[in-house]
Amino acid sequence: CIYVNKHVNTGPNLDRQKVLQLPDHLGPARPSVVLQQAVQGCIDSAFQQKAVFTLLTEGYGGEKIS
Repeated sequence: CIYVNKHVNTGPNLDRQKVLQLPDHLGPARPSVVLQQAVQGCIDSAFQQKAVFTLLTEGYGGEKIS
């Protein structure tokens, strides 16, 4: 599981209100699935999703982020 700290400074890229809507924790599941859910949650919580998406580099695990 990954536990989400919703009371952290979200910085300039993430919308605090959207972060507050994330679940309290992600998982339990395979580590690659939980990581995919965490990254997807960050993208979904962004003010500009495209800008945050471009910060990611392609990996080799086969998990998809959209």
